[in-house]
Amino acid sequence: MDNIKIFNYPGDKPALLIVLSINGEKKIWIIYNSPELDNTRNRLAFELSPETLGKEKELELCEEGKLTVDYCKKKKIKFTLNGLDNLSGSYIFYIPSWGYHTDKKIWVLIPVVKR
Repeated sequence: MDNIKIFNYPGDKPALLIVLSINGEKKIWIIYNSPELDNTRNRLAFELSPETLGKEKELELCEEGKLTVDYCKKKKIKFTLNGLDNLSGSYIFYIPSWGYHTDKKIWVLIPVVKR
């Protein structure tokens, strides 16, 4: 079952930790300077290693829910959130070419606006 968990990440800068579980594989991103997410603007997200999951129990859970993955590939993940209080709709996690070749993979979280 695919799901999402969003945590407040403590530190000097406000940040959110996003954990997607897709087909049993967990992917983790951190979004700095973002006390909350909204579906109106793009955000830069830094992919973290799976070792970060050990700290999950120490973090404050903001939201969790189910998601439907429409397309999953190494450089693009399109998903729709269901059952979250403050965050719903469709999003794309996309890793541009300039983000793929950095020390930390830099992704862009893009809300899909329906017209």
